Amino acid sequence: MADGRTRILVTGAAGELGAELTLALRRRHGGENVVAVAQAPRLSERVRQSGPFETCDVRDGSRLGLLLERHRIGTVFHTAATSRERSPEVPRDADLGGLPTLLDAAREHGLVRVFISDYAAAGPAGDAAPNTETTRGCTDLAEHHARDLGLDVRGLRFPAVLSSTTSAADGAAAYVVEILCAADTSGHYPCPLPEDALLPMIYLPDCVRAALALMDAPRSSLTHPVWYDVEGLRPSVGDLVREIRRHLPGLVCSFVPDGRRAVAASWAETPDDEPARADWNWQPEYGLERVVADLIAHLVGTSSPIGQQT
Repeated sequence: MADGRTRILVTGAAGELGAELTLALRRRHGGENVVAVAQAPRLSERVRQSGPFETCDVRDGSRLGLLLERHRIGTVFHTAATSRERSPEVPRDADLGGLPTLLDAAREHGLVRVFISDYAAAGPAGDAAPNTETTRGCTDLAEHHARDLGLDVRGLRFPAVLSSTTSAADGAAAYVVEILCAADTSGHYPCPLPEDALLPMIYLPDCVRAALALMDAPRSSLTHPVWYDVEGLRPSVGDLVREIRRHLPGLVCSFVPDGRRAVAASWAETPDDEPARADWNWQPEYGLERVVADLIAHLVGTSSPIGQQT
């Protein structure tokens, strides 16, 4: 990297994606070479103990610039405010509020490359569509810095992200978690979506793999100025229930569609990831069978009523 800037900084390191990216990057480059940054000092022990960490609001340009210089940062993975585990004090427009500061700082301090991410999914089950104005603002801003100002900015848009480390989930992934949470209560799930509704989502380990693969790709192979869509799996609700029943045959699921089916119908329009597959060989590793098995192992207790044969 230019001017001896070989270290990496990860914003949003208290969130799921930021934490897992930090750990993956430290395994690759050594713990001392990857700096974890979060707005509040609530990092996991794994992140705290495996390398340096700092507190910073990414909208604070002075503080951010200080950290970029102090640690000789050459690359930033920006995941701040993309986590669904937002602190109450973090406004929902923090992505747009922090991105201009980050991109300006990247140019001012001579960064080599910046990774940014965005959840393209709708909000939690029952919520309306995402804030398209904020999404559009992030898109235009990043593309301006890449196209007009020469900054190497690379971005991923994820569908709903599913994780085995928390029961929190957005969009399509929320229904997976709701069904599994029912495992620990009555063993019955009244599904508000029709059986054939599609659930586009991606498993967290695949998010990390996608981010690393995109940043590894030579610039010459990328046909998009900044953004790529990626997707992991797209089962129907019926497929999901049948797969869960292979492990937990006591599950009872009734389909009682309500107004949320309209939001679910919009998920089927999620852009595909063919450009990512063509440009940098994107290929998810986690299909439905593997995701369900992993989630059950981590999220469903052995005393669950649906974990027992009827």
